Amino acid sequence: MLDSLGDLKGARMKQAEALQAFRDAHDRRGEASTLNNLGNVMAELGDLRGAKERYEQSMTVQEQIGYQRGRGFSLQALADVLREQDQLDEARKTAEEGAALRKELGDQNNLAASQLQIAQIALDQGQYASVEELARPAVETYQKIKSAQGEAIAQATIALAQLQAGKLADAATTADRATKLAEQGSDRPPRFVAALVAARVQAANGQTQEAVRALQLLIAEASRYGYLWVEYEARLAIGEIEGKQNRDGSRAQLKLLAKEAKEKGYLRIARLAQAAESGT
Repeated sequence: MLDSLGDLKGARMKQAEALQAFRDAHDRRGEASTLNNLGNVMAELGDLRGAKERYEQSMTVQEQIGYQRGRGFSLQALADVLREQDQLDEARKTAEEGAALRKELGDQNNLAASQLQIAQIALDQGQYASVEELARPAVETYQKIKSAQGEAIAQATIALAQLQAGKLADAATTADRATKLAEQGSDRPPRFVAALVAARVQAANGQTQEAVRALQLLIAEASRYGYLWVEYEARLAIGEIEGKQNRDGSRAQLKLLAKEAKEKGYLRIARLAQAAESGT
């Protein structure tokens, strides 16, 4: 709960305390789940290497005790890290393994998260035409279980694919739906995702100043709560928007972003920032 509301440092401390308690009690399932949760918080804070280590430790325990449902969560989390590290083929393979496991277990609600993850990776791979088809089962599940914030992320993913495919009117409609869904809950990540896409759509509609301002506010909020990945995504969006207008300083900012992201292991962001800087 603390991490979804933005208190990431507090969440990290609580998870570390819980991990020690489960280990002291020789509760292996609790240990595995808490390792995964701790990895999630570390990933949000930008420590991808530490997060990956926790996921792998969790999977080792899960294998030892036969905790298959928990393995689904670890595969999903690991795929997220691999995606940020720009290992897209490996990320998709891992996500598909998680989806297959959840389908086998009949874990339909969490299967939606894996299906959405595959759609997000397909978007990164430039397979824009397939994104909506891949994300649609997740949208249907989230609607069925009334998860507005889960659907918000799915709709934002579809909107970004529509934007990349040049379907601006469709993207605007879908992004607006994502924003309204995200506002129905208190979790920050769905609101961040919807806001990032909404700003890109806004810029594509010619409202560049408004879009950049919205992204700047988003950076300030993300920085306040420690969401490094949101800062990077928003800075990338600003760089791309201003770069298209040949604004002074945009290339320097993209170059700095690429350097910082590379140092932190966010190689997908680094690659995109380098491409925007060079105009490719």
